Amino acid sequence: MRHQIFDGQSNEPPGGALGARSGATPDARQAQIRRRRTVAGASALLLVLLLIAVSSGGGSSSRPKSDPAQAAAQIHGRGLAGIVPPPPDVPFGGITAQEDAAINRVMSYTPTVVQGGSQRREVALTFDDGPSTYTPEILSVLEREHVPATFFQIGQQSRMYPDLGTTELREGFPVENHTRTHPFLARLSPQEQQGEITDASAAIVSFGGPPPRLFRPPYGSYDSATLRILREQRMLNILWTVDTRDFAQPGVDRIVMTALSGAVPGAIILMHDGGGPRTQEPLALPRIIRGLRERHFRLVTVPQMMLEDPPGAGQAVPRGLSGVG
Repeated sequence: MRHQIFDGQSNEPPGGALGARSGATPDARQAQIRRRRTVAGASALLLVLLLIAVSSGGGSSSRPKSDPAQAAAQIHGRGLAGIVPPPPDVPFGGITAQEDAAINRVMSYTPTVVQGGSQRREVALTFDDGPSTYTPEILSVLEREHVPATFFQIGQQSRMYPDLGTTELREGFPVENHTRTHPFLARLSPQEQQGEITDASAAIVSFGGPPPRLFRPPYGSYDSATLRILREQRMLNILWTVDTRDFAQPGVDRIVMTALSGAVPGAIILMHDGGGPRTQEPLALPRIIRGLRERHFRLVTVPQMMLEDPPGAGQAVPRGLSGVG
């Protein structure tokens, strides 16, 4: 595959006239998210009690500890092999067992996704380049509005702010791979690409997350070597439909307008919670959410979209366009 630099922007008119297909309602999904958070909290409490019991009971001090390097070795070339999927409503880094299976189905016919299907009025908000000191403000808005989102983390940032990654997982948000240092992958050797991707996954595993199932290439840059590595590590390449250009801090009004004007059924909207000052995103996000709801869009995670309204086979992937990601 030739060098890919991507910036997807839908040519479809905003809004659209498609009605929602029968299925889970927004209220039902929010109830599921709340159940996830309740279960996550209970699980965390149970883990603490178990650790206390073990430490007070004279457990062996020779018990092997988790080794991030070993985790990275297990991730490379194996993906989720050997990991038992959880029950449907139990948090698994924000991905249910059904969503995990749906990602496998999509990967069976395409390595890359730009947009979901068009049968449901669903939109997925995604945030790149975090975590950072601005991430808590983004999380606060999402929590207040009861909105799901998908986070694509840079490995260096994941290791710098592991507590924020843990918070995202605990709240039921999928935490996914955005490389270790945010390079143009197509300019790197296959070995260098593998290191970037594998290390970012290991960083997520190091703070308690599962090996990621989704990957977003920085700048939309990837090549055939990238796709081979992702296939080996069982990750689906996720691009975007709408780039809000928030990375440049163009103003709150501009971010809101760009997000809403490109919103169509199946749209994947690109925003950022790291990579520079992110003072405008927390102000723009409530207006984007309100605008999408007024247009009768349902907000979902990317894994949820792959389950409920996956892209059709043969989805075109634009080439030769400039992106940030």
